[in-house]
Amino acid sequence: MRAKALAMRKYETFWWLNILLPLVFGAALYCILNSDTFFSAIVERFFGANGTDSAFLEKVFVAVAMYGRDFLWAYSLVFAVAACFRGTFRGLKRAFLIVIGFETVVELIRIFVVIEGAFDIWSIVVVLVANLIAAAVVLIHEGAFA
Repeated sequence: MRAKALAMRKYETFWWLNILLPLVFGAALYCILNSDTFFSAIVERFFGANGTDSAFLEKVFVAVAMYGRDFLWAYSLVFAVAACFRGTFRGLKRAFLIVIGFETVVELIRIFVVIEGAFDIWSIVVVLVANLIAAAVVLIHEGAFA
């Protein structure tokens, strides 16, 4: 009985870590890379000293700051919704459809400027990739590919 409880705790820890860690890292990305911050100045100075083009580095920072947050948010959302369905394959399909539907509605709302943000096709691509990666991690963890 104790072994079963330990296995359940490990199982729950896996789900919570995959829900919370991307949210924490996404928030950190927002705080660190959102604007001209002390951290970004240090990194730019470090890479600039090695001859890296600062315009390229700025584009990398912008891409990570904008799309990294979207990626982590979408990854976490798939896990949160899939956890409601206990991580089964059928549940994962339902969760995936719910998440895709929700994200589609959010992007459509952005087109009509009901919520703040701009409609961005690359954001949609990044979110879709994050959804697929999260679904693959769930399937691997649940032994679907074993």
